Amino acid sequence: MKKVTDIAQQRGRRNFDRATYAEKLQGLMAHAAKQGPRAQLLVWSSSVSADFDNTGTVYSAMRIDLWNEALIKVSQMLPLLIDSWQEMKDNDEEMKTITPLSPEDQEGVDESSEDPRSHWRQQELFVAFFEKLDDELYKALQFTVDVYGAEYQGILANAS
Repeated sequence: MKKVTDIAQQRGRRNFDRATYAEKLQGLMAHAAKQGPRAQLLVWSSSVSADFDNTGTVYSAMRIDLWNEALIKVSQMLPLLIDSWQEMKDNDEEMKTITPLSPEDQEGVDESSEDPRSHWRQQELFVAFFEKLDDELYKALQFTVDVYGAEYQGILANAS
């Protein structure tokens, strides 16, 4: 999965092309499928992260076509997350309760040492992606001019 990490590091660089990035990640999906649900989750989460890179500003919402695309990708992550959980239970891996760390506890934690394919990491990303989708839909509905107009009704139709 080093290849996924190498591709993911391209984000944020000059001349970054999201379409090429997505194609490269999709090309790795067949290999990830052979490695199991956690590898697939890593590829999907890298792809969704790129979708949220250009969401707009505080006062402009994500384009609805990008929002729908991100929703489809995040929805495809759910069965993989369930498979990952089952795999973790079957392998008797450590079960942990997710609790927010206090600022004192966070000092000794090194984020870079955590496995990006960790079930817990992917679960946190999954929840964060749905929260971002919710925020973007809220902005799209909030910043439309007329709630009785065609634009507002179009956003409602595409979101459901």
